[in-house]
Formats: sequence, structure tokens, C-alpha cells
Amino acid sequence: MLQPIGLTPLAMARGRTYLSRVIAAGAFAYYPLANDATEKIAGYDGSNSGTSFDGTKASFNGSASIALPSGFRSVVNTDTGAISCFVTVASGQWTDGTNRGVTQLWTNNGNYLSLGKGDLSNKSRAFYRSGSQSPTSSTTQGTDGITTRHHVAMRWNVPIDYLIYLYVNGSLVASFPPRNVWAGGTINQAHIGGTFSYGAGDPIVEFIGTIDRIAYWNTNISESVLLALAVE
Repeated sequence: MLQPIGLTPLAMARGRTYLSRVIAAGAFAYYPLANDATEKIAGYDGSNSGTSFDGTKASFNGSASIALPSGFRSVVNTDTGAISCFVTVASGQWTDGTNRGVTQLWTNNGNYLSLGKGDLSNKSRAFYRSGSQSPTSSTTQGTDGITTRHHVAMRWNVPIDYLIYLYVNGSLVASFPPRNVWAGGTINQAHIGGTFSYGAGDPIVEFIGTIDRIAYWNTNISESVLLALAVE
């Protein structure tokens, strides 16, 4: 079973492996999605239907989803956190008019966070829905359209600055205020690359392309520390 790696903050320094830099940045979970022996996740070899490895990253064919375990879900912080990863959007997908999810985290009462490719042409997308309150949702789509492998990240710290941030290749491309803070609810589902829909207005379908080196935080991570991970 895919399991998160327990991480403790260390001094961050250039020249370390990417894994050690993620550890230094204080992530609570890191999924390299690669079969490199130095970073491999025990028990996961890319055998999920629709997912394959080339040795450095996982490829998703539009029918794959990696479910994250209960240990992961129990420590997600819906008020403060971040997600960082590298993606390649498959040919033609930037203009297919469809929201395709890199990762989604959600509760059973309509709250969820999502990072992925947007339904607007050549746009990455961050989404925050507070389904138990009204109005319910906020979304932002920032210019992307990059056809090669690149870094995307999302950061939220709602109690402090009441903003959600979206980054591409180490640069802020969009920010937006959530319409309301989540009113409780434990994360009961979380996955990488899969489909999700909460009502007709929020469809997200499976990702087509590659995803790797995806890390998650449940504490306030500074923009500078997060964006340092855009450089491998």
C-alpha cells in the first residue's frame, strides 16, 4: 500500500537530494512516484491500472487514480498547508475544456481542495470549496500551457491571510480568497490523478500525462521555501 513518509524539518541546503530538501521543508508526506532506488516508496511499483513508470515519473492515461491512505488523510490541515509537484500535461489536453485533477482532498460534507489543469485553455487550476457554507466555492486559473515537465504548487493559509495561491515554475500566477472557511469535516478521501465531482458545477476527471515528486504540508510553509522546490 502506498504510504506517506514521516518527515521532520531539517536545515535546508542546496546540493542535497531532492528528498532531503523536501524533508527540510517540513512536508508530512512525499510521493516521488518513481522507481528510483534512492526514493522508492515500498510496496508501490506503478501497477495501478492506467499508471506506468519510466523510471523517474508516473504516467497517467486518463483512467488511473492513486488513493492515499487513512494515515495521510488524518493529518491534512484544511486551514493551512501546501502541495508541490512536477507534471507533464499530455498533448492536446491543455485545450480540451476539461478540469483534470493532479490531486484532490475532500470531506463528506462538500468541502474539498484540488490542484490540477483547468477547463480554460492553457490554465493551471487551484480550487477551494467550502460546501457546508454559502457561498460555497472559489477557484483560480493561472496561465500555464507548458508542454514539457514543469513544477506546479498550491498554498493556503486561510486563518492568516485568507488567500489561496497558485504557482507555476517558481512564480505566482494567481491568488484568490476562499469564499468561506471550511466548517469542520475530516478528510475522508484523497487521491492523485483521479476523478471527482461534487455537483454538476465541479466535475474533475482523470489526469492525462505525468505526475511525480508530489509533496504535502499541513503547516504554514513560506513561499520562498516552497518555491525553492521548483528547482531540482
